[in-house]
Amino acid sequence: MGLLTIGVLHSTYRIIRDHPYQNVYFSLLPGPVAERLFERDYWGLAGRRGLEWILAQDQAGRVAVATDARAGLMLHNNHLLLPPAERARLLLTSADQARYFLTTYRWHPELYPASYGPEVYCIRVNGVKILSVFRRP
Repeated sequence: MGLLTIGVLHSTYRIIRDHPYQNVYFSLLPGPVAERLFERDYWGLAGRRGLEWILAQDQAGRVAVATDARAGLMLHNNHLLLPPAERARLLLTSADQARYFLTTYRWHPELYPASYGPEVYCIRVNGVKILSVFRRP
């Protein structure tokens, strides 16, 4: 019974500490190992935070943002969660046309090309990077 209680308490602690990204859990694997071997933010929940960060940093009337082609639906769904005024500022486009590139590393555990620009924002959970925003110069 004591081991079960410890397990429940540990899980409860992790859920509270990692909220709102408690769905990203890689057991005891160190961050670099988990980043190399697994998809990260499967549901794309960090995408909204990334879009909010972009809009807070860039005061342009229209801000061009892209993601990996396979994650387009994730970006679209997260942009729908924004208030209408902020949503109107976003232009969801292709990577070659965008000023910002947002990724949750769902299908792409490798590094992104330097042509996307430097990473300007990221979200980590337990040392695992689950979202990156790159900005072209």
